[in-house]
Amino acid sequence: MSDAAPGPPPLPDASSFEQRRNDVYERLSESLAVPSPWEPTFSPPLPRSWPLATGVELVVHAAATRVTAPTLFEHTGLLAEASFDPLCQGAPCVMRHEVRVERVATAAVIPLTAAELGSVQSLPAVDVCFARIALGTTDPATAAALRAHFRFQARRAAWLHALLRPLHPGFYAWLELEA
Repeated sequence: MSDAAPGPPPLPDASSFEQRRNDVYERLSESLAVPSPWEPTFSPPLPRSWPLATGVELVVHAAATRVTAPTLFEHTGLLAEASFDPLCQGAPCVMRHEVRVERVATAAVIPLTAAELGSVQSLPAVDVCFARIALGTTDPATAAALRAHFRFQARRAAWLHALLRPLHPGFYAWLELEA
């Protein structure tokens, strides 16, 4: 009989993260039921609090967008969120905010270069990085990948990150993103 404490659970495989993402997006979309021509838009997973510690959930926020011209779109405020365990344990919990689907502002579509897209696609997924951190991995490569993901996202969807920054101040301070 061993008195050693059990170690952390293993890192789930990539398909578990993809399945979790799809489940979260599907549950949020069902919760929102946004009218046409609005389309749901989702944030990347963010930690409920930072630093990420045992028991801290990740959260995906949802808003809606609609295209108004070839390079312009309108967006809503945050409409709902889904929280879940970073190691894909248990079902996500969806909470719809009491907010109407209405235009908050208009934003421009920012074209991406092939190099920008290739660079971010070569990184490990955000939720995989958070799972590594939840398991105690604090290697510089994981931190660098998270920062690269969120810097890319903040350039691509500045309007969304302006809504998220006040909800996750510790994480955004860690990212060292400027407003």
